[in-house]
Amino acid sequence: MTRVMPTKDNSVFALDIGTRTVIGVVALVESGILRVAAQHMLEHESRAMYDGQIHDIPKVAHTVLEVKRNLEKKIGFKLTGAAVAAAGRALVTIQSRAETEIENGAEIDMTMVNSLEIAGIKNAQKELEAGGDDKLERYYCVGYSVMKYYIDNYSVTNLLGHRGNLIRADILATFLPDSVVLHRVDLVPLHLTLEPIAAIEAVIPENLRHLNLALVDIGAGTSDIAITRNGSVVSYGMSPVAGDEITEAISEVFLTGFKEAEQIKRELDRDGVITYKDILGSDNTAAATEVAAVIETPLERLSTEGRLLCRRRFKVAGAVRKAGRLFGD
Repeated sequence: MTRVMPTKDNSVFALDIGTRTVIGVVALVESGILRVAAQHMLEHESRAMYDGQIHDIPKVAHTVLEVKRNLEKKIGFKLTGAAVAAAGRALVTIQSRAETEIENGAEIDMTMVNSLEIAGIKNAQKELEAGGDDKLERYYCVGYSVMKYYIDNYSVTNLLGHRGNLIRADILATFLPDSVVLHRVDLVPLHLTLEPIAAIEAVIPENLRHLNLALVDIGAGTSDIAITRNGSVVSYGMSPVAGDEITEAISEVFLTGFKEAEQIKRELDRDGVITYKDILGSDNTAAATEVAAVIETPLERLSTEGRLLCRRRFKVAGAVRKAGRLFGD
């Protein structure tokens, strides 16, 4: 079988701007399967991002540009647009409802379903803007999930092909503020979604969403959570407590720079003795068990934040119990 070569027209550039790293992937569909044509990961040279929030835009843009240039060398053409999965530190979720009357009981087609969902998103946008905060004018819908469809007040999983007089959809829409990073590196945002939305699409297929499941993504700056129940993704949440909290605790106790503390954390799985340099440039050693004792407190804080987030955001007994297990409850 002849392998399809990536071109500007048949490929997509996916970009993940994380607190610790920037990851770029160029992929294309080949024989019905998504194939990765090129990928590159680069760590930020300094702490340009905290808790999933960009603090130094020029530095983050520089890292994104380096990833972009590396991929362009591999694939042989210029990247002009990117699909982005964004962190949810400023995440706003709105639950809304839309309904439409069907003339003459016509058969429901995809156009009707799409119009219904778009109406639900617009209703969520209106509710968001009604909050009266001027900052919310720069928020954009980055993804949504249909919690339930109804036809003549009966719940169904798919409206297509049905006939009735009234269709309704309960929508969970997710909003994030605009970002200027892509514009600085000559990239047009082709698609924007939320990190837990992208993750749950890959990890929890639709045929498992009738279970009370929690997807938990503990990154460097944020811990993202998505909950499924009764066949739908019912909510998303984010906590600004994650891996950096552990690194900072190591840095404070062992008097190291952040990067050195990060390296100590990564060597914990080796057990034995860890060698490191302190802020004065002196060589030191510490037992892995000693480092493990230092990170007990931030680990407990991380698990506590996760449990509170589940209970506060979702209030679903079954989902909370399963999410709590993931956080060590």
